Amino acid sequence: MHYSGSLTSERTLRHEMRVALSLIQETSDWQAVRRQVIDHNLFQTRSLRTTTTYLQQIRRRVEVLDEPLRHAYLDAGLSDQNALLLYGFTRSYRIAYEFVVEEVHHRWQELRPTVSRADFLAFIARKAEQSEVVAGWSPKTIRNVYQVLTAFLGECQLLRRVEPGRWEIAPISLSPRLKAQVTQTNRYQDFLTITLNAREADNV
Repeated sequence: MHYSGSLTSERTLRHEMRVALSLIQETSDWQAVRRQVIDHNLFQTRSLRTTTTYLQQIRRRVEVLDEPLRHAYLDAGLSDQNALLLYGFTRSYRIAYEFVVEEVHHRWQELRPTVSRADFLAFIARKAEQSEVVAGWSPKTIRNVYQVLTAFLGECQLLRRVEPGRWEIAPISLSPRLKAQVTQTNRYQDFLTITLNAREADNV
């Protein structure tokens, strides 16, 4: 993964993910899925541009998940859906992944269950020292990354706002079935870290 500020257009797209994954289950052909979504406006958007943007976002996430986890999303309750959405998002964007692992998970492990806007800005400052891409982000881009990132993590219930600019950290509860799936697959060894279930796993 490389750094990109394009995540500023990201949305959780909970319903749209279900629509796309149902079609993938039927056809196993992304182009066929794309045609059906566009031709029948299955995302119920007001413009073709919005539909294609959503399709791009969903395709990135779908490529992160293997077939069993795609099926799991269709059968999942809200909490498992949150975990799968979060994983697909963070594994699509390096800045989101590193923020969750280096800031959110680290603070949770250190028994400091909150993260603030100041923490995010300090995190970005560190990344700017390591990456020319991040160093080139404008204040507006940084602000948009912060807003989208905290909104996404909030909608997935990893973060809960307690006051403006300050968020409480909470692990996402996983069903035994989903936890078993990700634990038994080497590809997903960071799934428990991202959803803040790694502490429990380390103690088993």
